Amino acid sequence: MERASELNIGDAVKHNTIIGIMGNTGASLGAHLHFDIVNKLLKRLHRLSDIHSLIADYKALALQYSYFIDETLFGVKPYITSYFSDPLYFINGVWKDHPAYDVVPENANETKDNWVIRWNRSLDGKVVDKGYDENGYGYYIIIHYTQ
Repeated sequence: MERASELNIGDAVKHNTIIGIMGNTGASLGAHLHFDIVNKLLKRLHRLSDIHSLIADYKALALQYSYFIDETLFGVKPYITSYFSDPLYFINGVWKDHPAYDVVPENANETKDNWVIRWNRSLDGKVVDKGYDENGYGYYIIIHYTQ
């Protein structure tokens, strides 16, 4: 995200709540929204390199991601830049498992007007962690919800 979310740990996150502003912090090569869906309450930041050691806790479900990719997220159609387990996801020439999505608003190169990220689920969420990760993600927020 561009900066820290204005939400605080413990805050309820309702449909259309602003989560933050898409940005280019951490180790990213360009502004985007990177999001993971964890099939268990995980209250701490995890990295792609952690995924295999957390396999009992981390069960990424590709189907669940499709529920988050809609026009409410940015206010316009989202464009996927990296898919779930994208076969083209390389870092320093080495393929990395990427059980997540990277998305941008379809007009991201034309304007920053749609860089606002909104909670697009009908179910409420709850902020369980947020912070700044200087070694990779930059600003992040973790929202828990039960479907």
